[in-house]
Amino acid sequence: MNALAGDLTEIEGFALEIFHAFDHGEYLEGSEPPGTVPWQHYTIPMVMAALANARYRPLA
Repeated sequence: MNALAGDLTEIEGFALEIFHAFDHGEYLEGSEPPGTVPWQHYTIPMVMAALANARYRPLA
């Protein structure tokens, strides 16, 4: 994801939300219980939220 992002000022909206979802899923922040899988804990819920929010945005 980092290689795809390049300059974060060039992406916005849905694409930026998806970038952040995968970025957060790369590692644990430290407050999670042992055995937590980062992409399950962060990426999946964030992608699902971005998809749900996209339903209510006008297409540009």
